[in-house]
Amino acid sequence: ANAVDIDGYTTVDFSASAKLGPGRIGFAVDNLLDEDYVSVYAQQAGGIYGSFTRISAFGRRVGITYQVTY
Repeated sequence: ANAVDIDGYTTVDFSASAKLGPGRIGFAVDNLLDEDYVSVYAQQAGGIYGSFTRISAFGRRVGITYQVTY
């Protein structure tokens, strides 16, 4: 197998939760700074299978949850 040079990257994630009524509300942001990067897996696949597999990872994603335990 051929060696593949891997480009490093750093992402910042944020998550918080708080009690709200009978449950908890949660909020999360993945890739807070909207870094444009290619995951390690995609970089390795690109070296093996060609550039069509070397696609960017997700940009910023936001999620909200509400959980009630009973």
